[in-house]
Amino acid sequence: MSFRLIDIDELEGSRWVDDIPEVDQNQLSSETAQRTSEVRGLLSRGKHVDALIRALESPPYGCTDENLKISSCQTVLEVLGSFKSQDVPDAIQSISPESQDILMKYVFRSMAHPSQFNCAVALAWHEKLVEANGPSAIIRVMSDRRTV
Repeated sequence: MSFRLIDIDELEGSRWVDDIPEVDQNQLSSETAQRTSEVRGLLSRGKHVDALIRALESPPYGCTDENLKISSCQTVLEVLGSFKSQDVPDAIQSISPESQDILMKYVFRSMAHPSQFNCAVALAWHEKLVEANGPSAIIRVMSDRRTV
């Protein structure tokens, strides 16, 4: 005996919409290379916060090329490593909440691959991001399907 009186599938149907658009891998590759060179230029001029903001722009959502994602993460970690520890909280406050969530995604990615990235830098930034945003930053990143 069925306790369900209404067939919901009959009313709604299948309405799955993928919110991650497909991207052109070649275009994304050229954008990542350009962003990396711009970030390095900003770092060489001592503009660390501007470099962080630029590094976090247009993350590689929807990318299937793992090398491209690694390259993007290395760029962000290069910027994070350039900050002095006392400047980290001010840098976090100077970026938007959306950028803070993207930064947390990069931090988690780097900690997931300790052989490729410097986990000490990632852990220091993780601590400061959680101080600034609380545990909600972790929850937002873990529940988001878009990965970097």
